Parts: sequence; structure tokens; C-alpha cells
Amino acid sequence: MRRGVLIFSVLLITLMLFSALSWRGATANPSIKPKPMALAEEFPKTLEAEVLLPPKEHVAVWYDAETGELQMTPLPEVPLPSAAYEAVNRAPSWLRWKLLKTFEDMVLVEIDDRTTGARSSKPVLADLNNDGLLDLFVGVSTGHVLYFENIGTPKRPIFLDKSDLLEDVEVPGTHVAPAVADLNGDGLVDIAVGRENGRIDFWWNVGRPDMPRWVKASEVFADINVGRCAMPYFADVDGDGDYDLAVGTRGGTLYFYWNEGTPTTPVWVPDDGFFDGVSVGQYAMPALAKLSSDGSWWLVVGVGDGRAYAFKNIGSVEEPHWISMPEASDLNVTGRCYVAVGDLNGDGLLDLVLGNYYGDVFVAWNEGTPEQPLFASRKSHVEDTFINAGEIRIPYLIIKDPVFFFRWYVDVFYATHYVGTGRVWPGYYTDLDKLLMTREYYGDYVHFIAEFLINVSDQYPECVDEIAYWIAHEQPRTLRVIAYYALYEGNNIINDYLINVRSIYETADLLPYVRVVEHPEAEYTTVAYRCSNGTWVEVDPLIYYQFLAMPTKNTLSPYHRLSDNYEDHFFRTTLLYDNRYDVCLYELVRNASTPYEAAQRIHHWSWYTIRARWDNYGSWRASGWWQIWCNLNDNREDSVVVMCGEFATITECWLKAALIPAVEALNEGEDHVWDEFYDPEHGWVHMDTTGPPESYSDNPRLYEEGWRKDVSAVFWSDHAGRYDYPVLSPLPYTYKAKLVFKVLDADGKPVDGARVEAWSHWLIPRYYFAFRSFYNYTNEDGEATLALGHNNYTFIVISRFGYYVMGWPYPDAFTVEEGQAYTLEIRLPRSRPSPPSLLGEEELPEELSPYHLSFSVELLEAYQYAPDLYGLYQWAMYEDVWSFEPGSGAYISVYLMSREDYADFVSRRDFRAYMASELSTGLELSDRPLSLETLGDLCLVVSNVHSETTWKRIKVSVTVTYDTEPPLLVVEEPENESVIDGDTITLVFSSPSPDIHHFEVSVDDGPWVEATSPYTITGLEKGWHTIRVRAVDRSGLTSEVSLVVLLDGEWLRQREWEATVRNITIYGGIGAACAIVAVAAFVVLRRRGKS
Repeated sequence: MRRGVLIFSVLLITLMLFSALSWRGATANPSIKPKPMALAEEFPKTLEAEVLLPPKEHVAVWYDAETGELQMTPLPEVPLPSAAYEAVNRAPSWLRWKLLKTFEDMVLVEIDDRTTGARSSKPVLADLNNDGLLDLFVGVSTGHVLYFENIGTPKRPIFLDKSDLLEDVEVPGTHVAPAVADLNGDGLVDIAVGRENGRIDFWWNVGRPDMPRWVKASEVFADINVGRCAMPYFADVDGDGDYDLAVGTRGGTLYFYWNEGTPTTPVWVPDDGFFDGVSVGQYAMPALAKLSSDGSWWLVVGVGDGRAYAFKNIGSVEEPHWISMPEASDLNVTGRCYVAVGDLNGDGLLDLVLGNYYGDVFVAWNEGTPEQPLFASRKSHVEDTFINAGEIRIPYLIIKDPVFFFRWYVDVFYATHYVGTGRVWPGYYTDLDKLLMTREYYGDYVHFIAEFLINVSDQYPECVDEIAYWIAHEQPRTLRVIAYYALYEGNNIINDYLINVRSIYETADLLPYVRVVEHPEAEYTTVAYRCSNGTWVEVDPLIYYQFLAMPTKNTLSPYHRLSDNYEDHFFRTTLLYDNRYDVCLYELVRNASTPYEAAQRIHHWSWYTIRARWDNYGSWRASGWWQIWCNLNDNREDSVVVMCGEFATITECWLKAALIPAVEALNEGEDHVWDEFYDPEHGWVHMDTTGPPESYSDNPRLYEEGWRKDVSAVFWSDHAGRYDYPVLSPLPYTYKAKLVFKVLDADGKPVDGARVEAWSHWLIPRYYFAFRSFYNYTNEDGEATLALGHNNYTFIVISRFGYYVMGWPYPDAFTVEEGQAYTLEIRLPRSRPSPPSLLGEEELPEELSPYHLSFSVELLEAYQYAPDLYGLYQWAMYEDVWSFEPGSGAYISVYLMSREDYADFVSRRDFRAYMASELSTGLELSDRPLSLETLGDLCLVVSNVHSETTWKRIKVSVTVTYDTEPPLLVVEEPENESVIDGDTITLVFSSPSPDIHHFEVSVDDGPWVEATSPYTITGLEKGWHTIRVRAVDRSGLTSEVSLVVLLDGEWLRQREWEATVRNITIYGGIGAACAIVAVAAFVVLRRRGKS
């Protein structure tokens, strides 16, 4: 009891003291950190990609708010074996994209007679396997229907040959016209085939979408016979749920049949008046589709002269009235035209697929709008200039036009009669794009080449970069040939390419003037050469890879190797040590102090020791370096022809065998060729071993000042891989004029991809015909530059919008004077289609949101994958890849737009954007806060739609972050519990956080008011006030500081006196109370003690 009383007394006293000492105070209270979203820990979301964007295409990136992921337009995945990707990863990083491009191009080929082995391609589109992509069926002259599954994307088709799925579908004869539709509505595509006898065979599909099974039921069309060459096409014209039938014929008559039966038993009722007013000519192939957004039916008819005509129904379905629409179709595929319809690029506009007599399968992209379609061939018509330049009068060839006779000889006479195309290949882009296909066994070719690189990586890691460089730059067709002969003909030459590299390392150890230098951290190799002063200089890696390590047609030609023209000899290991001319090459250069000295010795050795002389007498011409090497002499009475081309070949081999970079230099316009070699002290050096070293070495003025030629141009012509396009020599063989060609379409818009050719007339009085001097391709400014010497020229500009000729016909000429500058504006006869236009930019909404968007788009490189200059080699699928400088004739357009505007952009309608950078090299946005609704509605679009022929390699980086960190806030004045005389409070505040959007202030729990520092508060009553300051960042996150301030010091002093009196009273009362309690407790305890 005593203990309890004491405890109670202590608690009572403590409580009273605490109450008395309590005083109103102020504290700084930062706001509680906001709780992040449940999925905030999954941020940031990042998408990074390097994309090779074809001309006329675009790629889009957007944030999918439902999945919380960044998405990009699907890119087609070319089917490659796993070894290809492993090989790419083994290669240096700077080569990987080109290596992957090479592997992809090895398995992709154009669909035409070269790949199908047949003519008369009649295409039709349908989704056989129900995967949402249109597959391709093609009837061909072998009596079969070929089937190609679309394994691409909705925006870019790629077709895989699966013709074995249709091996049961075959008709007699060479006329095979398929039409496909789900005739009975069972979800499976059935197939009808028009025959040469005018009848239609038919097969029901009773299998599965992925594995069709065909049951012949030609009785379905037993009552239909249109005479000759039936060409059926299915369309549900009346919208009753079953397919009606249009049929074309050889004679040009079009037939139409309404389907008035049941799904399993169609009944075909002819409508003789359906195509009244439509008359287009023989071999009429119809296709019906709703090409415009008004729902009208259109009729596209391909005919025997290769054209396709468009008609629109402005009547009713039952009583159509067809009007010609020439503005919608300007198509010509040369030699019969067979038509199919479908949207192959996902833009909502129906495209046309066109076959022809020659077996081509073209695509005519719809370049119009939803309201008005537009299909056009992009034919240059350049063959008009040379088709009659020569004539065959056995046993003679007659020159009728000396300027273009050589082109006639190569592209008309030689290509037509020896390749068997039956037509002209002018060595330019095809009039329309061809659809691309692959076959499963093409992957075997890639696997073979990729395995070679992998094995080199394992066994000879120092050689990986050189081998990867070769594969990445080689013509894909050449790699296919190498792989084919190794896999199927038992002739494997792939190891020659390893010998080519290893022999460089081995030879460098033997020669005193060269060293191989590895840079593993930068993933490249080069060579260093000794200079005359004893110092060593490394050369640019490009010189090492392209002009020393890269195989060329002179050093290692697959044709010569597979034909055994080398007789199993390799140029470097053979030429160094073969002493058939008494002194071998190695003995000649093994003590040379510099590469320049070694090259001079080689020239002297060729002329004075070997006594190699130009020889145009004989019955056969040496083919390949080995035959040339074995037949060098000064005996003009032998049977072997060895002229300047052979000297250039063997000299390049000598120089590269001695590890001296070299290249073939061609003066094509005046018909001579020689070599140049590279030495770090002298740069590129002229070397012509057809003459003595005293005047034919390091003397580029030889030909104009010694031979009295008017040299038009000299360019490097090794053609070592597809990226080795012709480059003008830097040496002063002639004093040049600069000619800038500005090529525009009929409307004045610049045209990229136009080829500008210069044909010198210097040879015409001597040879009776001309050679081409040089050529170049226009960039996206429409400009191409030629640097030419004094001469009379014919210039021809070739494009998909027509051609233009200057200085023709001969003897008309355009005379170029040295040292002059010419700017020539060329207007082509036809117009480019206009891409959709930007109507204007709108500001992004200013929003406070934790979601932040950043992106960066950069144009890295630009290329034109141009077909080979000569049609013969274009037929063989060779190409030249020309590079263009980003920002100087090569551009992209980048837009940030809403989903609605993106839909307009895709449909070729004009559009608006929040941000736009047109014809530039990129666009950036940094850390922009956007609401989730806004973010989910945006599309970042990188466009190459403006380009005709220029591919763009772009880098795209997009990041979405979610901010959970509130800003920092510092209130510097006043301090908490400050006492201020007067009625004004001045707040000074700041934040070290970089993303502050604004500050806000609240007084005495009043409303928040936006404020800037310093912020003055007036008109407050005397006394204590609560001031709250809040920092708001761009994410909408806040931090808060709360403090109390007293206004008017006199009032404070009065309150302090009152408080003192009160305290005395309180403390006195407390003391008295304590005394009373103590006395009471004492009395209680005493009484208890007595008791």
C-alpha cells in the first residue's frame, strides 16, 4: 500500500510538470514517400535495335499499356540455321550486321524462271495455312502449281517454297492458271486450275490447314468451257457468302458466272452482260476486288502485251457499268500479264501480284490512297537507246550506233542468245519489285559457310576477322556457288580462303618490310610497313582488308578455281617460290627495305628478267593468273594472247603475294588497264607492267602526255565483293572537270538511284564503237557527281521514271573541258509517287506523370543495293552496293505521332505529329513525363518512305521509366519557430533535384498556391502561423516542409510576462499540492505504523 501511494504521487507530480512545461512548437515534416505502383520495379522498359530499313518502308515503336512492354513493327525473320547466328557472334562486332545480311541474302532469291525453272507464271494469293498471312500459288509452264508459304510479316512478305504440298495438283499442257478459294466454307482453301483447252479442273481440300489433301472433283466446273486458255478468278461479288467466278480467255473475251448453288454443290449461272464494255485484247486475265474505300468493285485485267488495265464499276452489282480508270494503272510486265490481288504490306491498301510469260512474279505496290488506288511500272525504257544499236548478219555483227553498240552486244546479243532469257536485260533495277522466296535447302549453303567461319574461330582465331570480312563482303551468289559445289559436286574450294589469310601471316614473318599488327581490343588487324627512314607505319585497316586480304577476280576467282584453271595452285604460295623464270619472287623481295622498293624490283623483274611483253597474237587467251604466269614471254609467235588485262591480273597477284596492297585500275573509256599499289610514304602508286619501269612506273601522266590519249576516267575495278563499287583513282591521270547531275522527276522532285553514265567518244574513230567511261548513282538529293577528263561524251541518265540522253546520236556530243565545273539539271519524263505529307506539328501535352519517355534515333549508314552494270551479270544475280554519307544525300524522317495519325500515315494519307524531323539524320527526346494514356497512344515512326532505292541502317533506342523518387526540398528562410516583427513573412526555398516542375505554398492549412522563391506572405494576423512549402517534380511527386512562425515581437513579450506569472502560479500550486500529498502520505503511513 505504501509503495502504491508513492508511485501514484510520483505519476501525479510528473503529469502536472509535463502539462505545465508543454509549449506550442513547430516541426519540419517531409511528405511521406509515395508508394510506387505494384509493377514499378519492372521499370525501366528499354528497346534497342539496329535495323536495315529498305526503301519505301518504315518501322514503328510504341508502348503497349496493357502488357507494359515496348513493341516494334515485326521484322521478317529469314530462316537461317543456328550455325549462322553462332558465326555472326564469333565475328568482330563491326562486321556482324553485314555478315547477317549476307547470310540472309544467300537464302533469298527473286521468284522467276531462274529459280522455278519454268515460264508463264500465273499467280494467285490466299491464306492456305490460316496464319493470317497471304500465301502465294503460281501456275507455271511445267503443268504444275507451285506453292509458297508466306513466312514473313504482315508488312513484308517472304515466301518459302513448299510446292510438295501441291504435287497432286497437275494439268496437261503449259497453260496452268490457278484460282483458290474456300468454296464450300469449311475453312480450307480449295483450288481450281484453268487449262489450255478452255476447261477448269478442280480439287477439294479435305486435309488440314497445315497439311492439305487434294481430292479431284472437276465435275464442279463440268459445264464451263471458254474455248482456249481458261483463266479463272473467284470473288463474292454479290456478298451472299459464296464465291462467284470470272474467267479470262486467250481470245480476250471475259466470262462471268453467278454461284447460285450450295457450298458443296455450286451452280454456275452465266451472266453474258456482266463485262459489257470491257475489251482489252488477247490473253485477258481478270481479277475482281474492292480497291477503293467507297466499296465499289474494280476489275483489273492483264493482257497479252504485258499491260494491266483497270476498270471501276459505277453501276450496281447486278447491272455493272465499267468505266476505264487509266489513272489507276500504268503497268507493263512485258509479255502477257497475269494478275492477283491482296494486301501484302499491311497498309490496308490492296496490292497487285503480276506474273508474265517469262516466269517473273512481280509485286505492284498500291501507291495510291484508300480513295484512289495507283499501280505503276517503273520502267526506264533505256533499251530503246540500244535495242537497234547493232544487227546480226551472219557471219557479221553490224554496228549501227557506235555509242551504244557495246551495250547492245552485251545486253541484247550476248545475254539473249547465250543465257536464254529471250529478252533484254539492261542492267538496271527491274521495272517492278520481284517477290522473294527461299527454300529449305538454301539453309544448307549458309550452314556450310557459317561452319567454316566457326571452325576457323576454333582452330585459327587470329584469322577470324579476315574470313568474316570476306564472307560479309562477298557476293551472296558466289558463296552459294562455293557451297553448292562443295555439298553436291564434291569440289570443295573453301579452304583456299583460309590459305589466303594464313599465307599473309606466314609471309609477313619472312619479309623485312612488313608486319602484321593485331588490335584485339578493337577487333581488327592491319599491317605496318617500313619506311625509308626506318620507321614503321600502320595502314588503315580498310587498306589491309580490302586491298590485301580480300580475294578478287584476279587472285582467287571461284570460276577459275572450279574450272581448274589454277591447276590446284594458290597464287601467293606458288608465285613466291616458283622459279620458272630463274629468279623467284621471294628471292627478289626478301631483302627489300620498303614495299615501294619491293614493287620497283617486281616491275624491273617482269620487264628485264621474265621479259614479259604485251602480245595480241595467238589462238587462245590465257585465263586466270596461273595460265598467264606460265605464258609470259617476248615471243609473239606463240599461240597465247597476253594483253593489258592479263598483265593487270598477274601484276596484282605478284604485289599481293609480296604483301603489298594493290588494285586494278581501269581506263575503260579508252580501253587500257594496269595496277596501283599502296605504300605509306607515297600513297597509291601507278604501276603498268606492259612497259618498262623507267617510264611505266609511278608515272600517271604517261597516257595523256606519252600516249596522247584523252583519258576520260580511271577507276578501281577489282570488284572484290559487292561493296567494292567503282571508285575513281586519286592519281592525276587526267586533269578533271567536275560534273554535278541534278536528276529530278517530272514534278521537280529529286530522284535517288538514277544511274548517270558517261560514254567517251575517243575510241569511236579507232574501234568504231565506244566504251563506258564511268558512272555513278544519284543520292536522295538527286545528285550524282562525275569527275572526267577532256573528251566528247554521251551522257545517259537511267531511272525508274524514264531516261535522258545528252550528246546523242553520234556524232553529236557533249564536250567536257578540263578544270571546269558543270551543273546539269535533268528532268525525267515521269513523276514519282508522293509520300504522305506532314500537315503540321502539335505540342506534346504538358503532364506530370511518373512515366517518362526517352528515345534516340540515328542514321548510321546508307546504301544502294544496285544490280550489276551489265544485264548479263544482273541475270546472274550480281550487284554493286554503293554507300552514301548520312546527312549528305542520305536521310531518314522521324515522327512522334498519335495512333490515329499513324493509321493515316500507313494508309498514305496526310498526317500530323507531335515531333518531326524530316530528311534528317535522327531525332531525340529526353526524359519526357507523359501520362499513361498519352504514352500508350504514341507511335515513334522512322520512315524511309521517301526513298526509291536507298537502304538505311538505323539505330533506335527507346526507354520508358517509372519515377518513384520524390524531389528534395530545402527551406532556407525563415527557420522553424522564428519570431518576426511586423506582418510580413519572406520564404526562401530551393531544391537540388534537377526535375522540379514548380513549388507550392500553403498558409494555416489554406489552399496550395504555386510559388517561386523568394515568396512573400503579407496581411497575416499577429500570432503563430503554420507555413507549408511543397516541391512538385515533373513526375508529379512531392516533398513538403512544415514550419511555424510568430508575427509581432511586442505581442510575444506581453505573452511571455503573462506566461511567467502563470508559471509562478502553476509552480506554486504544484508545490503546495505536492506538500499536501506528502503530508497526507506521511499521516497515513504513521497511522498504519501504529496500528
